[in-house]
Amino acid sequence: MNQLSNPLIAKNLWVGIGCKRGSSGDLLHWAVLQALETYSLQQEAIAGLATLDRKAQEPGLVTLAAQWNLPLIAISPEILSQIPVPHPSRVVAQKVGTSSVAEAAAISAAMISLGNLPPLFSGVLPNILPKLFPKQVYRLANQPGVVSVAVAVALRSNIAVALWSNIAFNHPI
Repeated sequence: MNQLSNPLIAKNLWVGIGCKRGSSGDLLHWAVLQALETYSLQQEAIAGLATLDRKAQEPGLVTLAAQWNLPLIAISPEILSQIPVPHPSRVVAQKVGTSSVAEAAAISAAMISLGNLPPLFSGVLPNILPKLFPKQVYRLANQPGVVSVAVAVALRSNIAVALWSNIAFNHPI
């Protein structure tokens, strides 16, 4: 990531990442860039990365966060399991205790950045959840691992979410 960021680009994207143990740094880097390209989002707008707490020490994730000078938020499966997501997985739930890592981590991090506590602590979801660009799953030949990437947008008001979602990018809320 370019260390000189454009002051006109809001850092409001939270990238949720799920990965198999041992996923390479190259695969993680490529997967995030592919997800951003898929949704026409800018790398400079990333506020941080988020993942399952037990994945936060994965060398590839730690390296990616350090290279891009971004925080890496580690979130427990108890919190992630409380977040409604469009693509839950029974297989993931059996393995890690939550049916979503990438989507739930992205949403949780965006909620936290807006000052909303995850439901495990507050008991309720906010009136409107952050805008979510659903997970995409990536693999690369000759690179170990599989990576899921989802992106949530932390916007400060319902009006901003509605305008951003429906007018600017024609993605329904």
